[in-house]
Amino acid sequence: MPGEEGEEPAMFVARIVPEPGTDLDALAAVVQRLLDTHIDALGIGGYIWDREAPLLHTDEEHDRVLLLDMRVQGCVNDEWFLVYLLRQLTCDHAVCISVEDEDGAFLLIEAADELPKWVRPENATHRVWIQGGALHLIPPACAPLDTPLSITAATDLVRDPAQHTRAPHEVEQAAFARLAAYPAQAIDHHHHTLAYLPITAAQLFASHPQWVSDAVHMLTTRDVVSTRRTQPHTFFPVALRDTTVSSSLSAPPPMPVLVRVRMTRHLYARLCMERFFPPTSYGHAWLKSVEQYRLAMSSQDAQVSEHDQYHGRWLDLGAKLTSGLEMWAHHLQAHAVRQSPHRSFTPEERARLVASLTRMGYFGNEIPGSAQWQALEAQALHVAAPPSECHARDLTQAWHCVQQVLQVPDDARVDTLSPKCDVAKLHSHEDSDAWMSEAPEDVEALLSQPSAEDATMDKFQLFMNKMQTFIDSQGDMEGALFEDDDWDDTDSSDDEREQRMQRLVEPVPANEWGAQNAAKASDLTPHAPRLAPESVPASREPTTERVVPSSQRLEGLSRLEPLEGDSDTDRESLLGDDDDAPDERAERHSLLDIQATPVPDDTETADGPNEQDMDDFLSFTRRTLGITEAQYADILKERRERGAYVPPTIVSADSKKPPFERLDAVLDAMEQELAHVRPEPMDEEATPVLDDQETELLQHLLASGMSLPDSLQRFATEYNVAEADATMLSDFLTSLSEQGDRPGPVGTLSARLGVGSLPRAAPP
Repeated sequence: MPGEEGEEPAMFVARIVPEPGTDLDALAAVVQRLLDTHIDALGIGGYIWDREAPLLHTDEEHDRVLLLDMRVQGCVNDEWFLVYLLRQLTCDHAVCISVEDEDGAFLLIEAADELPKWVRPENATHRVWIQGGALHLIPPACAPLDTPLSITAATDLVRDPAQHTRAPHEVEQAAFARLAAYPAQAIDHHHHTLAYLPITAAQLFASHPQWVSDAVHMLTTRDVVSTRRTQPHTFFPVALRDTTVSSSLSAPPPMPVLVRVRMTRHLYARLCMERFFPPTSYGHAWLKSVEQYRLAMSSQDAQVSEHDQYHGRWLDLGAKLTSGLEMWAHHLQAHAVRQSPHRSFTPEERARLVASLTRMGYFGNEIPGSAQWQALEAQALHVAAPPSECHARDLTQAWHCVQQVLQVPDDARVDTLSPKCDVAKLHSHEDSDAWMSEAPEDVEALLSQPSAEDATMDKFQLFMNKMQTFIDSQGDMEGALFEDDDWDDTDSSDDEREQRMQRLVEPVPANEWGAQNAAKASDLTPHAPRLAPESVPASREPTTERVVPSSQRLEGLSRLEPLEGDSDTDRESLLGDDDDAPDERAERHSLLDIQATPVPDDTETADGPNEQDMDDFLSFTRRTLGITEAQYADILKERRERGAYVPPTIVSADSKKPPFERLDAVLDAMEQELAHVRPEPMDEEATPVLDDQETELLQHLLASGMSLPDSLQRFATEYNVAEADATMLSDFLTSLSEQGDRPGPVGTLSARLGVGSLPRAAPP
C-alpha cells in the first residue's frame, strides 16, 4: 500500500488463501462487499476507520494469496473489528485466513497464558490460521519445527480432516475473547460532538464520514508547507466578523453552521489534545472565543460562563476540522493532477471476472444489466485494479467530489442546529466525553480487577491446601506440629548458623569494633597521682586525720589473685554487709570513703499498704458491679453472722483529708453527679420495634445462614471444591470477619501456615 513519507506502509496484514482454482479478483470483490455490508449495518455513517479503510490486492509473492492490509496508527479497535469480519468470512466461504500486525501473530499474544510450551515466536510462522470460524494451530506432529512451513503446505494441513490442527479450546477461547464484544463494540467506539463548520465542509463530512479521519490525520501530521496553505483558506473560507459567540449575542457569525460530527473516540481524543490555534483568517471573533475557552480549561480565567465554554469548544473543534480538511483538499488536488492511467480489462478478462463473481454469489438476486448489477460490476473492477492504481483512483474520485460540492453547495443535505437554543439542549446532541477524564490509577484498578480476584482465589486455595495438610499430619505429646517444627538448630553447621545470625542482626564492621570504647576512654580525666599509704591507727576511735581515698588504699589488694566467693575487695559486699554493728559499719565506710546508706524506718507496719490496696480493690469492684453501700453492708453483715471472713475497715490518714483531695473521692462525686442527669435505664426485656425494611432484612439474614459470597461460590464450583471444604472455608471467613482488625485464631493460623494475611471483605 503506498504510504506517505516517514509513515509505515502497512501495520495490519491479513492473508486470505482460497481453495485452488479460485479467481482472486472475484474473491476480492466478494470480501469488499462483505466489509461494506457489515459496515453499513452499524447505522448512519457506518464504521469510521481510524486511519484509512482496508485495501484488498493480490500478493505479489504468492499467486494464490489475497492480501488485506491497513494502516491502523495505534488503534487496536480497527484490528479486532477486522478480525471479527474475517472470521465471519471463513464461516461463509472456504478460505483460510492468517492475521498479523507489527507485533506478529497477535492472536497468540492474546492466548499467551494458554499456549502449549512448544510455541515460540520464531517457530510460529504460518502456523496460526482461522478456518471455518475456528482457530487452527499446526502442531509439531503435523509439521516439524525445524522445517520452514510454506503458506500452501500450511493451508493444505488445515483443510485436511485427517490432520488434527484445531487449537485447544482454552487457546481458542483466549484468542477470540475480544470478539465477543463485537459488533456492539464497533458502535460504542464512535463519538458524536458538535462543531462550527463552513456549510461546504459540513456537507462533505455528512456525505463522506471517513474523511473526518483524513482531516484529523492531515492536521496532526502537518508541516510548514501544509500550514501555510490554510492562511487564508482557499477551498473552505470562513466569514470574518468582529463579534464573539457570547451569551449576549443572538447568533454567531453567519457563515459557519453548528452541526453534529461523528468520529471515533481515538480521533476525538487526538483532536482535543492537538495544540493548534486558528489562523488569523478566521477573524477576531473566532480567535477570541477559542482563547477564552482555552483559558477556562487551563483554570486561568474563572470568569468565562458555561455558555461561552461550550461554544468556545465547538469553535475550537470546528477550526481544527476545517483546517485539516483544507490541507486534505490540497493533497487531493496535487495527487489528482499526476494520476496514472487506469488499467483496462480485455473483454475476455472482464467476462471471466463476471462469471467468477456470479458463481460466488456476488450479485445475489440482481438482474443482469440492471443499475444495481452495473454498480456492483464497476465496484468489482475497481477492487481488481492494482493497489497503486486503486489508491490513485480513490484520490481522484475524492477530488472530483470536493469540486462538485464547492461548486453547488446543498444546504438541505446538512442537519444544522440553531445556536440560539439553550446550551443544555445543544449539549444533549453530543456524547459525554467523561471517558477522557479517567485517571490512570482508575484505569489500572479496572484492568487489575480480574487478576486481583484470581490472586484472592489462589490464596484461598493455598490456605485450604495448607489447612488440609495440617489436619492430616500427626502431632507429638506436646501438641500439634507444623511443617517447620521438626527443624533442629543442631542439624546446621557452624557456618550456616553464623550466616543466619548475620542476616538476623546486622554485624558491626571489623574496623569499628572497640572504637567507641576507646573514644570514651580517651575522654576520661586522668587520675590524681597516687600517694604513699599511711599507717592506720589500731584504735577504733574516730580520727580527724586526712583519709586516703579508698581506690589508693585498696591498690595493693587488687593485685592479689581473685578467689571464689565473697571477699573484702567486693564493693557491693561492703555496701550490703548489714549484719555488722552500726559503729563498725560507720568506721569501715569512713575508711573507704563510702557514703552511709540511710536505714529505713521499721516503725511503719508492713501490712498497712497491702491492706489499703485490698480496700481500694474492694471499693473498685463494688462500684464496677453496681453494688450500693446498703447492699455492701448487708453482704458484710450476712458474712459476719455466718462467721465468714470479713475484710477489716482501714482508717487511714488520707480518709481524714478533705473529700476532693483524693482521686477516689473525685470519681465518686462524678458518679453521683452523673446519676442525677443519667436517663432512666431501658427495660432489657423490651423488644425493639423494627420497621418493614429491617424486618425483611432480618428474615433474609436468618434464611441465608452462613453461605459463601458469590465470588467464592463461583470459585468453589469452578475448582470442584468439596462441600465440606467450602463449609470450612465459610466458617473461617466468618470468624475472620468477626475478628476485624484485632488478632484472632484464623489470622494467626493463616500466618503460621505461611499463607500470610487472608483477604478481608470490602467495606460496604
